[in-house]
Amino acid sequence: MISLIPGENHIGIVVCAVVHDGNGNILLLKRGKNARDEHGKWDICGGSLEFDETVETAMERELNEELRTKSLETKILTVFDAQRKIKGKETHWVAILHSILVDPTTVQIGEPNKFDEIKWYKLSSLPESLHSQFPKVLAAAQKANIIF
Repeated sequence: MISLIPGENHIGIVVCAVVHDGNGNILLLKRGKNARDEHGKWDICGGSLEFDETVETAMERELNEELRTKSLETKILTVFDAQRKIKGKETHWVAILHSILVDPTTVQIGEPNKFDEIKWYKLSSLPESLHSQFPKVLAAAQKANIIF
């Protein structure tokens, strides 16, 4: 029997979100050593869509698991292919990118085993070490006027 590994030997689906405060700030999470990949890179909230789960339910679950907060407003921004090479292996995910407005006072790290830090950023002060797919996220967030 073949073991299926999302993103590696079949296309994985990820729900992800530009979490923002409505005032031009977005929340980024610094990936820790126990994250799946891209350790030390700043990333957005998100994770795999699980079998028999709706996109909406998955996004709510990821928001709660990773940031211990709830959405005040959720919108789908775009869908894009996330194709990259990790440790010499080609990976392929389809990302369903959301915009999620939250109350910034409610946010905290929900998975300290996967993330080392969370921090709010403006477009003018983004960190240098960003996830490989962040340019696609940034383009969608700017088009939607989430960060300016």
